[in-house]
Amino acid sequence: MDKLKSYPTLTALVAVGLVGASWFSFQNGMQYGAQTVKNGQANQSQVLAAGTRIGPESIVKSQQALAVGEITKKDGETVTIKGDDGKETSFKLSPNLSIYSISTTSATPPKPTQDITALKLNKKALIDLQLQGEEYLITNISYIPN
Repeated sequence: MDKLKSYPTLTALVAVGLVGASWFSFQNGMQYGAQTVKNGQANQSQVLAAGTRIGPESIVKSQQALAVGEITKKDGETVTIKGDDGKETSFKLSPNLSIYSISTTSATPPKPTQDITALKLNKKALIDLQLQGEEYLITNISYIPN
């Protein structure tokens, strides 16, 4: 430790370099992640690690994602989600969709429904997505209590 005290400038430069490299990696990952899905469409070669594929012949069978936002529009089997940042994107509903309405006044766990008429517009929700083929489908919607 005494040797580090004799090189304060070098120690500071190394620390700044490590922080800078970490920040660059974080920003690059955020930017890369934001480009992988556009309007519910995923590019599997970008989403997965190089050489890894999703499918029966692969060790990776599926991929999930989580969206947080409000469902602003429903058009048949497609819904539009608006995120906290104001950006919107559309996803198709999975045939195995489950919708949970969580209540703060009830001690019993919420019971899921598959009835799409239970979709609530402009209410904050956690939305589970699953990559199927080359697109994300909504598999679960859990409405956040006020």
